[in-house]
Amino acid sequence: MKDIFVDFNVKFGLEKVWKWKWWVAGSGVAAAIVSIFFSLRLPDEYKSTASFIPPNISSLNSMVFNSGLGYRGFEAAEEEDIDRTVDFLASRQVTDSIANAFDLYNHYGIDRDHPKADEWFYHTFSKKNSINYSDRSVVKIECYDVEPEISSKIANLYLNLAINWFEEISQRRRGYEATRAALESLRMRQNLLLDSLEYLRTKHHLYHVDHVGDEMDRFLAGEIRNNPEFGKFYDEMIAYELETNSLDDEITDFDRELRTREINLQQYPVLIQVTSRAEPATFKARPKRSIIVVLSVLSTLVFAAFLAVMLDRTKDRLPV
Repeated sequence: MKDIFVDFNVKFGLEKVWKWKWWVAGSGVAAAIVSIFFSLRLPDEYKSTASFIPPNISSLNSMVFNSGLGYRGFEAAEEEDIDRTVDFLASRQVTDSIANAFDLYNHYGIDRDHPKADEWFYHTFSKKNSINYSDRSVVKIECYDVEPEISSKIANLYLNLAINWFEEISQRRRGYEATRAALESLRMRQNLLLDSLEYLRTKHHLYHVDHVGDEMDRFLAGEIRNNPEFGKFYDEMIAYELETNSLDDEITDFDRELRTREINLQQYPVLIQVTSRAEPATFKARPKRSIIVVLSVLSTLVFAAFLAVMLDRTKDRLPV
């Protein structure tokens, strides 16, 4: 009995739709015309994609170059590392940097002086650029634009900003420059001391001689006691020599650290593993005009059929 009732309702509905078939068909045709008109007005957009694998942030923070250890390669990034990376790339700071780099307000046709300019821009930007990641820890950057070169440049700028961000976290290049500056300062100080020692030895014929014998020790003690000027210069010479020896050890340590940092920078020019860089697209990615038209027509036909059945039923219930 239930199946008969269902068949009856389906048959009844089809009869009503058939009764209004020209009205339904006309609605479909109108929807097709309107959707074609508006879809043709939509600009073609080109898609560029870049992707990379972020490093484990804790491994960056554990670099200890002065002990001869450095970054040993890409460890598997934790989920929180990926979340932090995505949050950074989606931040207002990064968005504003990209907007300024390519003058996107003007590119998107948005007047900066308008009170709602920022609201319109961020809405447009979020529709054209997205950051997401897969289950394999790959962060994917997808950028759309009416100019293929712009979309690829934006995607690659995202990559560069990610590279710089991880460099800031590791302080690797800043540490390299600080180590080199410290080494240069130590060498300058050492050269000054050596020049001063050379002056004392040439001008006053002072030489530091250890453990030559009691005769020499008594001579030096007498000179220091009886000749204040000799004692003054001799003490200066001893202090310079001691500091020079100490600087030798410091310079050796800093030189070893600097070489380790240089090797690290050569071995790992960037701290992210770039899996793909963006290239200008050769064909448009959206809009899919045929899909827009088909969906518009189908949805209009369904709605028109439903409306036809409801209107016909209402008409039958009206009092005569």
